[in-house]
Amino acid sequence: MNNKGLTLIELITTFALSAVIIVLLINVVASIRTVYSKVSIKSDLYITQSNLSNALNSKLHDNKLDSYSTCTDSTFCFNFTLVNGETFKLVVEENKIIVGDKVYKLADKTKVVNPTLVPGYIEQNEAYSGNNILVLKIPIINELYPNIDFGVNVVYLYNIN
Repeated sequence: MNNKGLTLIELITTFALSAVIIVLLINVVASIRTVYSKVSIKSDLYITQSNLSNALNSKLHDNKLDSYSTCTDSTFCFNFTLVNGETFKLVVEENKIIVGDKVYKLADKTKVVNPTLVPGYIEQNEAYSGNNILVLKIPIINELYPNIDFGVNVVYLYNIN
């Protein structure tokens, strides 16, 4: 046997094994990239949910709501007037939500589904009697996570006197 080099069979075997290993590594990298992308989108949705919730809560709870009315700018649009005289607009569209001067754009394949603003009046509970309740629900759904609602639910109690 000649000890000066590799045979053709050894060379082909080495290339075949290297190709199999490279293909496996590419599949692993592609899988990790897909998982990272999904986790990144989920994280962004939770951050948007937190920011929206904080914005709405700070506007309503910190400044106290005086009144609200519908506006004609969009399908789901409300003008809110606070006790201190400040006003802000809430506009909900399929791919973005506007709270005052802040615009929250939703990620790709994400949309708002059937937002609601439901007023109510509390009669049963003596501690809260004479108060109005306002329930705001903005469901946000992403195609990658169809069973998770990344939306905002705000329940606000305010005095009508």
